[in-house]
Amino acid sequence: MKHSLKKLCGAGALLLPLSVWAQNATIPSDQTGGQQQTASGNLALFNQLQDQQQAINALRGQIEELQHQLQQTQDQGQKRYLDLDSRLADLEGNGDGGASDNDAQSDGGDESNDAGTASAGAAAATSNANGAGDANVSDRQAYNDAFDQIRDKHYDDAEQAFKAFNRNYPDSPLLANSYYWLGQIYTNKSQSDGAAHAFEAVLKKYPNSGKAPDSAYALAMIKAQQGDDTGAQKLLDNLIKQHPDSEAGQKAKAFLAKVNG
Repeated sequence: MKHSLKKLCGAGALLLPLSVWAQNATIPSDQTGGQQQTASGNLALFNQLQDQQQAINALRGQIEELQHQLQQTQDQGQKRYLDLDSRLADLEGNGDGGASDNDAQSDGGDESNDAGTASAGAAAATSNANGAGDANVSDRQAYNDAFDQIRDKHYDDAEQAFKAFNRNYPDSPLLANSYYWLGQIYTNKSQSDGAAHAFEAVLKKYPNSGKAPDSAYALAMIKAQQGDDTGAQKLLDNLIKQHPDSEAGQKAKAFLAKVNG
């Protein structure tokens, strides 16, 4: 509205002839009362609308604040998870994960320190035999560099970095983690086929890795979204059977309970 009603009314009043003023002065009192009541009702309605608008604005402010707090909580949770995953990856890269697998397959007569020393020695011997030098340090650094791209939410760079890691370090104990994070990157980019391929690689090549339960659950969710109910059910059943106490196993139980009503 280019002009306010107040200004228009003021200008119009100055232009009214005196005869009109005289005519308006003789309006019956009952008609004047009705106009006053109408004006009063309109004012009350206007005030009510103003109050409602203020309440809506206040609610919008609260919603925006809650959304901000939720985003902060999610970012903090993701950071803690990534930090934990990074530390676990460092342990696996140092050979601790490999040592525990070897201990499980042996008679278990050696002490843990001896087993760790033997594992480290075997890793060094394998590295020297392959002519790779200090492979454990270099592959761990390459993994951490790729992982940092996820921390910074540079998902395209992270994808390329993990792909390069898989090509350059085919014997690294961190390959299961690398494939898992590739799956998460593809999921974030809504590339379900690529995500499924990465999670399947974890389950087929590294079924005893720490990333196997999470990969199984993630793959089951992809299959469920794609309409493969049978494949999803099989994955979830196996996950619950093989890793009942894992976080992924608990999520699988909750998901099936919800589906089955």
